[in-house]
Amino acid sequence: MAKTSKKTRSTEPKKRNSRPSIYSAELADRICAELSAGRSLRSICQDEGMPDRDTVMRWAVDRADFHGRYARARDVGIDTIAELAVDEATSNVAYEDVAAARLKFDARRWYVGKLAPNDTAIRSLPS
Repeated sequence: MAKTSKKTRSTEPKKRNSRPSIYSAELADRICAELSAGRSLRSICQDEGMPDRDTVMRWAVDRADFHGRYARARDVGIDTIAELAVDEATSNVAYEDVAAARLKFDARRWYVGKLAPNDTAIRSLPS
């Protein structure tokens, strides 16, 4: 009978992606600025040098100073997306691009409605 060898585990910590996990005001400013511009947290966290999405969410829960800034930036970002949707919907579109423009508008309208379900001004965007 052949003996099977046991795998030994290394005691060294695993190396992670070089994503920052320590809160800094500069990083919080960058995240809030991007959220205000209408970007999703998922896409922001994919950028070079940005923390993982779960890390940012943990900061928003654990840090009262960041929680307020994050919530305000998110609200501004929702308004930004809604304004962009209306601007694009009311712009001149070539006949062959109407279906694509409608799909884009509907997707943004749905997304904004999910993010701000109680905001009646946003929910009343034209169909």
